[in-house]
Amino acid sequence: MIVGCTGAGKTTLLRRLQRENKEENKQPTETTVGLDIHEDLFEIKDDTLIDFDKNRSQSEKTSNSTNGRQLISMTDFAGQVAYYACHQIYLSRRAFYLVVVDMSKGLEEKAMSYDTDRHSPIGSLFHNWTLADYFVFWLQSIKTYYEDGKPKESRSNETKANPVILIASHRDCIELQKETESSQTSFYDALERCLPSEHTLNDHISPARYYEIECPLGELNEHQEETIEQVRNCIVHTAKSLPHWGEKIPQIWYMFELFVQDHKATRIISRYSLKNEFEMLKENELDDMLRYFSEVGQIIYFSEKVLRNNIILDVGWFVDAFKNIITDPTHARSACSRVKEWDIFMKNGIISDSILVRVWKENEKESYVLEKNKIIPYMEKLGILAKMKTEEVVVKDAELLENRQESLYYIPSINKTDFTTKSFDLYNNGNKTPILVFSFKTFIPHFFFFRLVAICFSKWELLSEDLLCKNIAFYKEKGGDINIAIAVNKTSIQLQAFTPDDKIYLTRVDTKNIRIQIEHLLREITTTLHHQVLYEVGYPCKDINITEKDEHCFLSERTVAELKTNERVCPNFIKEGHEKHQIVRDDLLHYWYTGFDRRAHSSWWLD
Repeated sequence: MIVGCTGAGKTTLLRRLQRENKEENKQPTETTVGLDIHEDLFEIKDDTLIDFDKNRSQSEKTSNSTNGRQLISMTDFAGQVAYYACHQIYLSRRAFYLVVVDMSKGLEEKAMSYDTDRHSPIGSLFHNWTLADYFVFWLQSIKTYYEDGKPKESRSNETKANPVILIASHRDCIELQKETESSQTSFYDALERCLPSEHTLNDHISPARYYEIECPLGELNEHQEETIEQVRNCIVHTAKSLPHWGEKIPQIWYMFELFVQDHKATRIISRYSLKNEFEMLKENELDDMLRYFSEVGQIIYFSEKVLRNNIILDVGWFVDAFKNIITDPTHARSACSRVKEWDIFMKNGIISDSILVRVWKENEKESYVLEKNKIIPYMEKLGILAKMKTEEVVVKDAELLENRQESLYYIPSINKTDFTTKSFDLYNNGNKTPILVFSFKTFIPHFFFFRLVAICFSKWELLSEDLLCKNIAFYKEKGGDINIAIAVNKTSIQLQAFTPDDKIYLTRVDTKNIRIQIEHLLREITTTLHHQVLYEVGYPCKDINITEKDEHCFLSERTVAELKTNERVCPNFIKEGHEKHQIVRDDLLHYWYTGFDRRAHSSWWLD
């Protein structure tokens, strides 16, 4: 997988790694839209990375000629922020990564400030992020989707963290003064200093897998080509050091791989049809096979009852369904009957079913319309899109006006709506719980947040469309008086319950039930990736707004529950630069704590 900000040089690097693309290297690269999937792009032969010959005959292909070959596929991700929600489909513990960073720009410079396309991060969750922020983000994303739950001591030194090949691009664009003042490892050192000290992200990178490259148009000089060759050699070494390299799979699985290649044009296949093709497999064996190929990115499959009956064979086609919604402003605008519909979609990511269908049709993607009822559940599962509600609308069809039931969808990664003063006023009118923090110290929480927001539409009612913001969503209990706020920042997902006014009171039974439901959903979301997405539950030790970062005032729930005195100086006071203040243990734990500490004497803990 090749990842990095837009304009970093990912596609240019991929061209240079291919020996056969001489003519293409003389032309500027176009910005990648969505992602480019290059299946079986390279072959490792005699420990050398070479371009794989795709012109082999069909007879070769079906005679198991690829069996035993050492083939590498490459996925080139778009750097624009709107596509990040799709990364979870491909990022895997069975992949290795090339992270590309533009070394001609300062790490504290705002990334993509020059980007004028519709995927500019301005107004999004990634607004004002620096190159350093994005570098940490890419490593956190890789770690999020890689961790396999194995204890570190059970892994070899080579596989304690999945390896990242770090590419510093545009070395030829550095000013002469900067170049003469820097040493070979100075930019690498600067990147390593960006990593938070309490994280384990530095396990992924190494000076031995760091390269500064120059890729001007045209032919490379001897030194430039030598560096690219070093990258090729590193790819070979890195691939062969992965724990699953050389792993044997049942021969019937290889036949399924050929089946996927031959039937990709069908896009989606039913489990029933697949079982007829592979009738020798038992149900559990079929599940094992489908999980494996989903993990390596060749299909999309989930074992849940709602989804398991349809398997997506063409992953690129599925991702393009999302790309076609958000990519082409000309088609999308013409599909909207009014400018206001377009403005709403671009501001808060809300799109009606009729507009969604028209966008797909005007992009000549009729297959998406035909398969819509199979695609949408997968998008909901991944948090790419969520069905908000169904409402009565007036639709003009064949010159007639009629009332219809129409679904509204929400695309979280599009939303650029800020949490406004008006929102704060509504939020502050009633009684509130303390904020409950789910702190993801190593993992990136944004995509868990997108999934959580999506799945909560099926649990609670949306409080108001105006309160569906890029970093917070508000819900209300059906028929109840309790509102629920769920927010995200760089490190945490944060939860708070509140009432519409101060005459309505919160009860511990209700708030604990909300917590139990949220924790159940988080477990469901995180275990979709792997079994060890760990987070720590706690509270801010100060009264902060729910969208504020908790980095310097986080207290773990365990620490609070074990305090022997109810009122005391905050334990965070021992941290450097943390001002002295008081905390009240029972106030923090009152609404949310679901455990029982025998050392505590407050009677309400017995509820």
